Parts: sequence; structure tokens; C-alpha cells
Amino acid sequence: MVIALDTNVFISALDKDQTNFKYASLLIKNIAAGNFDAITSSITHTEINIENMKNNKIDSTNLFNKMNNLITIPADDNICIKASKYRFQVFKKLKLPDVIHLATAIDREAYLFITDDKKLLKIANKELRTINLEQWSEEFLK
Repeated sequence: MVIALDTNVFISALDKDQTNFKYASLLIKNIAAGNFDAITSSITHTEINIENMKNNKIDSTNLFNKMNNLITIPADDNICIKASKYRFQVFKKLKLPDVIHLATAIDREAYLFITDDKKLLKIANKELRTINLEQWSEEFLK
């Protein structure tokens, strides 16, 4: 079972001031321990770096290196073409980075997508099972 992760999962895991730091860091630890296989789009690096430039609180230097069970999927031509179709046909109200994350998850046949973006959570469920960090902890850490 492969789970796909939105950038906000990593941001929450790296910043103790985030509301769902506890759930996000627990998820990251579970992936690092090999309990789950995960994917994220390569745009995650860009989004994390932008967040870091804003507040200089997030250090993602070693985060991705510690997780052997995380694969960063390039936002290549195939993903970008799928994202444009999804955005035009299904996800018209979402921002392009969110649609790229979803196109990546759908393309790689992820079991579910985890995000803490409320708007994305609501809209993404049209095409892919989508849950937030708290739901993940309730469902998978029983």
C-alpha cells in the first residue's frame, strides 16, 4: 500500500508550532521505520524551500535522506499533462501545485492521499481517497 503525501505533511512534521506536528512527525517516523511506503511530488522540495524562506524555521536538509520508503516522483511531462487535464476537467478550484500532487498520486495508484489542506481534502475525494493527518492516526495507528 502506497500513500501519497502533500507538502503540508512535511511542513507540519518539521515545524513544532504547526497544529498537527504530533501527527505529521509520527507519520514521517512510521515511513522512516518502513511501516509505510510513501510518495510525494518533486514540487514538495520547492514548496518546503519557499516556506523556509518565509519563516526560516524549517530545516529539511536531511529529512528526505532519512526515509528509504519515500519516493519523490518527478513532475515530468506525463504528470504535468495529466495535471492540466485534471485541473481543466475535475479540479478547477484547486491551485496547480495541489493538482500536480493529485496527478502524481493518481498516476502512481496511491492507496490514499494525505493532506491537511481543508479545501484540497474536500475536492480531492472526487478522484482519490483523501484523509487528513488526524484521520490517518485514528485509522492506521489503532
